[in-house]
Amino acid sequence: AAAAAAAAAAAAAVVVVVGDSGFLSLRLLPLETQLLAFAADGSARLFNCRTADCAAQLPPLHTDKVWALDLWGCAAASAGADGRLCVWRDVTKEAAAAKKLEALEEQQQLAAVQQLEAMGRSSEVLRLLLRLRKKHLAAAFIKRQLVAAAARCLDTRVPAALVRRADARGLLQLLLEQQQLQQLQQQQQRELQRTLQQQLQQQQQQQPQGACEDTDWGALVKCLDTSEAKTLLGFAAEWAAAPATAAAAHGLLHLLLRSRSLDALLSSSSSSSSSSSSSSKELWGKKLSIGGKPAAEVLQVLLLLANRQERRVAALLEKSYLLDLLLPTAAVVQQELQQLLQPLQQQQQQQQQQQQQQKGKKQKKAAAAVAATAAAEEPGSKKKKRKLQQQQQQQQEQQQQQQEQQQQQQQQLLSAEALEPHFAAEFTQRCLYGELQI
Repeated sequence: AAAAAAAAAAAAAVVVVVGDSGFLSLRLLPLETQLLAFAADGSARLFNCRTADCAAQLPPLHTDKVWALDLWGCAAASAGADGRLCVWRDVTKEAAAAKKLEALEEQQQLAAVQQLEAMGRSSEVLRLLLRLRKKHLAAAFIKRQLVAAAARCLDTRVPAALVRRADARGLLQLLLEQQQLQQLQQQQQRELQRTLQQQLQQQQQQQPQGACEDTDWGALVKCLDTSEAKTLLGFAAEWAAAPATAAAAHGLLHLLLRSRSLDALLSSSSSSSSSSSSSSKELWGKKLSIGGKPAAEVLQVLLLLANRQERRVAALLEKSYLLDLLLPTAAVVQQELQQLLQPLQQQQQQQQQQQQQQKGKKQKKAAAAVAATAAAEEPGSKKKKRKLQQQQQQQQEQQQQQQEQQQQQQQQLLSAEALEPHFAAEFTQRCLYGELQI
């Protein structure tokens, strides 16, 4: 009885209940690790023999009962009551190889994009990126082109437009005297000329012969195919959501709508040929999509984003009007600042003179002490030399401490906190409440 029970336990099978429909055909795959089963409704499933789990559910090619199933190597053939004969085959390796080939082709195309951009062929670059559906790369390329065009459009006679220095220099220019201002301006002009020359040399080295300087975006948008124009429309709809790319997105939308109608952009290739016969209402009645999303939703979102961008630009313009009030007051402010800073500058000059006098006296005393000790000491007296060295080190440490204290005092005198109670609050009140005459 015990042996029979052990044999029954060893021969026990795993029972799996899957759904309500029964299985009509079943085959064990060659590796004997999976089962291929067809249910009464025509659905095919793979089961793992060890874990009794459903490993995969195959596509529902049969719509009725499957009565015949046969295996041949790694392939299977099935026949059902719906009159269909289906061949099943494992294509995971082929799919992986195809993905690798696609990745290699994509890398080659991206390398070609970089070469075309270096050659200045911007139209081909944009069309390639649209075909590859590289949204972020296309946005980065458009940003680079716009920045380069803006840099070329700047007037080279005003070098400060290209190279921006620290904002603190503007405050220093108000605090210093006119002679020092002239010297600073001359130094700035020399530095800016050097930087401009270096930038021009770099641009000449980077741009090969025959490269186009500016990109004609209107002509580029007109040359796009319908599929490329649709992908660009989908990209622009997504770029409009980000504040950094909103302006470029609206510009591209403007060019797209000027070059072709919205119905032509949203219509498919088959409907574009018969667009003359079909009306716009019938076209909008169909299910249209932009970038895989319904066209109506995308257009509504675009309208909301355009309104938000308009409000943002209007707010920036209103804030920029404050510059008209503050910039003309710089001449009036400069005189008041000079009057306030005169006592501070005088104190600083007096402290510097006192420091120089003290340093001279200390140096004279040290030299006299060294001479006296050198004359008094005998040859071979090492103790006196050590004492002298220790005294010199102590004197140097004291001088360093005094210099650090003086520097801290100067920083406190010339800091913004020292000027704030004298000028800042009064000036802001006068500007805000209109007491300052411009």
